[in-house]
Amino acid sequence: MQQATLRRYKPKGDSFGTFGRFFVGTKDNEKIGYFSLELPWKDNLPNESCVPSGTYKAVWSPSPKHGFVYELQGVPGRSDVQIHSGNFKEHSLGCILLGKTIDTAEGKKGVFKSKEALAEMEKFFNYEPFELMITWDM
Repeated sequence: MQQATLRRYKPKGDSFGTFGRFFVGTKDNEKIGYFSLELPWKDNLPNESCVPSGTYKAVWSPSPKHGFVYELQGVPGRSDVQIHSGNFKEHSLGCILLGKTIDTAEGKKGVFKSKEALAEMEKFFNYEPFELMITWDM
C-alpha cells in the first residue's frame, strides 16, 4: 500500500488553524509535498478539532458534499473525516484541506490552489487506498 505523511507545524495560536506539510511517498522517498490546513486541536471533538496523530487508512469514498474524496478510516470517535478542497479553517469541519500555497486573503491565512493539489494527490494514488501517518513536527 502506498503511503503519505502529514507533518503539522508547532501551533502558534489557533486563530488561523493548524498548518502542516502533506508528503506523498515514504519519509525516505517523498515525491510530492502539499500544504495542509485543519482546525486547531480541541480534544478530537467532531467538527471542531483536527485529526488525532496516528496512522490511518485513506479510502476513495463518495461524499454528499464533495463528490468522491479520500476518507480516513479508524479515526477514534469520529466519522466522515475526509481530505477535500477548501481554503480556510472554517472550510475544514474536522477534515484535512490541501493546497499548493499558503497565503492570506480576506484577512485570513489559508491554503490556496486547493483543487489543483487535491487532483494531483488523487491522481498520484490512482484512487487506490493509501496509509496516512499524521504527526506533530515540534
